[in-house]
Amino acid sequence: MRRIAVAVVCLLMAVGSLEAKRPFVKVNGFEVGKHVTSIEMEGNTMSLRWNDNTVMRGRLADVMISLACHECVDKARILSVSGVQTTKMRVEGLTLGSTYSLYDLMGNCLGTRTVDSPILSVDVSRLSTGIYLLKSQSLVMKFVKA
Repeated sequence: MRRIAVAVVCLLMAVGSLEAKRPFVKVNGFEVGKHVTSIEMEGNTMSLRWNDNTVMRGRLADVMISLACHECVDKARILSVSGVQTTKMRVEGLTLGSTYSLYDLMGNCLGTRTVDSPILSVDVSRLSTGIYLLKSQSLVMKFVKA
C-alpha cells in the first residue's frame, strides 16, 4: 500500500505543472479553477493539496484519489466547483462521446451517462443535500448539492 501511495504521490506532483496546458472545464459558465497541485502522504493518510493552499484529508480525499488514479495517473485532474448546485449543472469541456458518472462520498456510483453535447446539462435535482463527485475519463470534480 505504501509503495503504491508513494508512486501516486510522485506521479501526481507533476500534474500541477500540466494543469495549465489542459482544456478548461466550466460549470454554469464559470471556469473551474480550483485544482489539486499535489497528493501528500502523512503517515498512513493521503491528503490533497489544492492551488489555494487548502488541504483535504479523510474519506473524500481517498475516494477522489481512487477515482482519479483508476486510469492514467499522469493525466489525472482533480477539481472542485465553487458555490452550490441546486437543480441543473451546466458542464463544458468534457469529451464528446465519453461517459460521465456521479458518485457519493462513499464512492458509490449513482449513475452513468454519455456526454452527448459540448454543454452538458447534469440534473442534480433528485440528489440529497451533500457533497458529490462527477467523473469523466481522468477528471474528477467535487461539487456541493444544496
